[in-house]
Amino acid sequence: MMIALLIVGSLTLVTLVLVNDWMRRRDCDRRYRFGIAIWMLIGFLTVWFQGAVGIIGDTDNVANLAFIAIPLMALAQALLPRFERQPMATISRWLAVASLTVVVIELAIQSGADGPIWPADVIGVGSVFAAGWWLAAYCFDPPTNTETSRASR
Repeated sequence: MMIALLIVGSLTLVTLVLVNDWMRRRDCDRRYRFGIAIWMLIGFLTVWFQGAVGIIGDTDNVANLAFIAIPLMALAQALLPRFERQPMATISRWLAVASLTVVVIELAIQSGADGPIWPADVIGVGSVFAAGWWLAAYCFDPPTNTETSRASR
């Protein structure tokens, strides 16, 4: 188990470095970079939480796979439009909805009800992730005319 966590952690670190390098080469503004950083942070935290303790109950709880599926969906959906602004904003909004949906479903089926801090763990983590996806959506939205004119001054 420890070797698997080491491999996943190493792959996550390599991915973060490669995305950071790609961001430096691509001509984009700070808001877009911040949105990508939020995506990377949420993906990293999801993998880290799952590997360390599990978000719902413990690491053996199958319901945890729902939280892992969300960053995987994010990556798969972002590759199709080649990380363009408007599709990324829409994807981020849907990922926020997906995070809250996982929370609602988990509260309904109560598969982690035997956990020591149930249901605060599921509600807290799901809400923080959903807020992160919404913040990323805001960052990916194209700047308005007033923001563009302020930036050019």
